[in-house]
Amino acid sequence: MSKRFTETDKWKDTWFRKLKPSSKLLWLYILDTCDNAGFWEYDLEMCCFITKMTEEQVEGALEGLSRGLLGAKT
Repeated sequence: MSKRFTETDKWKDTWFRKLKPSSKLLWLYILDTCDNAGFWEYDLEMCCFITKMTEEQVEGALEGLSRGLLGAKT
């Protein structure tokens, strides 16, 4: 099992504070499930299962993060 460290100051960053709770949860999920290079494979079914969000909630959260994601749906 690999160990990852988190940037604890993200909670002080304005961009993160302004996110809706669902976008914060999705962002943390993405950070925890991306590979070592920072790539994340979009898997809606798994994301919904793990986060307990509906597909619509995940899509809305992704839209909230879209300004900072490469390849985001728009």
